[in-house]
Amino acid sequence: LKAEIWYCVHYEMCTSLADFFIRRTGMIFFYIKEIEPVLETAAEYMADLLSWDDKTKSKYLDAFREDLKHATMFE
Repeated sequence: LKAEIWYCVHYEMCTSLADFFIRRTGMIFFYIKEIEPVLETAAEYMADLLSWDDKTKSKYLDAFREDLKHATMFE
């Protein structure tokens, strides 16, 4: 996972958790159940790579959790 994140940040201009899990890997479409166990780790690693402060990391985590909710609940 860290290698994928590193590559996407450095070579594919990935800038958010949603960008990684939706656009770069497609995990939200094909492996959605595997996201939650690694979400915090991914957020920490992306925060390190992209120099996010805690507020920014929380913002991206909250936004992506909302994306997960929309991907699994139909209203």
